[in-house]
Amino acid sequence: MSQIQAQPQHASEYHPIGTGIHQLLHQVTDQIDFGLVVCDADGQMLHANRSATRELASQRVLKLQDGSVNSAGPGAPELASAIRAAAQRGRRRLLCLEDDPPVMLIVLPLDPQAAGERLVLLMIGRRTVCTALGLELLAIQHRLTLAEQRVLRAIVGGTASRDIAVENGVAVSTVRTQIQSLRDKLGVGNIDALLLTAARVPPVPSSH
Repeated sequence: MSQIQAQPQHASEYHPIGTGIHQLLHQVTDQIDFGLVVCDADGQMLHANRSATRELASQRVLKLQDGSVNSAGPGAPELASAIRAAAQRGRRRLLCLEDDPPVMLIVLPLDPQAAGERLVLLMIGRRTVCTALGLELLAIQHRLTLAEQRVLRAIVGGTASRDIAVENGVAVSTVRTQIQSLRDKLGVGNIDALLLTAARVPPVPSSH
């Protein structure tokens, strides 16, 4: 496959190579806040978007070892087995990588006729319900006040109402009023629906 080239051992050294439509596709995948890695049946990394490059460089759940994608924790054999099964037998797997909170990883086979060889796509789940930029765009769309934006960010981050009140130096009743305003502006009935609305925002990265 001429457009995909073997990568160096360290993800931070990786820069996509391509021209024309290939370079455009690299730019498109870099605008997605899901880590995307293309590898072969042995786990040798052939491409990673910017989100995946950051994840690999952190070595929290995944790492590069001799150019191959490996689990940074105890799940290396399971990941290697899932990659081989995807490449050789077209199997799809969902893996849960140990972290706080755990990170979900989907292993998908790519069409060998389209790719030119048997390749695998690793999709690394997001660590947050919605990125900071996603929340900012949601706030603009629904004309949230600055106070409402702070409360929304805290809720998405899993902070309880009482803790939000303490952090912002206001009464719990004030936070509850702001939450009700958020629900009204976003047209949802409860906090779970509020979180679901935030999760539906496309996964746009906050920064490069």
